[in-house]
Amino acid sequence: MMAELLSEGLERPVAPGGLVARMLETVEPDPAMLQAVGRAREEGIRTGLLSNAWSPRQYRIGGIDDGLFDAVVISNEVGMRKPSEAIFLEAARRLGMDPGGCVFVDDIRANVEAAERVGMRGVLHERSEETVPRLEELLGVSLG
Repeated sequence: MMAELLSEGLERPVAPGGLVARMLETVEPDPAMLQAVGRAREEGIRTGLLSNAWSPRQYRIGGIDDGLFDAVVISNEVGMRKPSEAIFLEAARRLGMDPGGCVFVDDIRANVEAAERVGMRGVLHERSEETVPRLEELLGVSLG
């Protein structure tokens, strides 16, 4: 189904076999963002990962693991996907927090807007050089 959606408007359709693996083979985490999450956690700020991943292992690349987060919500495991407002509420619940006390970071505007609709503060991530200072401002701690 994803290959079909990605093929719209193309002369040749996207081959479905191994599509997810091909999409992820060049994905690498941003070290500055990983450092920021680690520093936030050191400062006593609860951290969470909310991902529209197809499998629990999909996000475990380049040093991202469960130990970095207080809560992990994987769409395939909870039967919801971003930008469904329910998945943001589930993430807040697993963190033991009111959504109004959460800051959500994502690189897709629709996801940030959905998080804001449930009361979270949203940060649209484009570059860590912009995102980290914004998080420092919102959280009141140094993340560098």
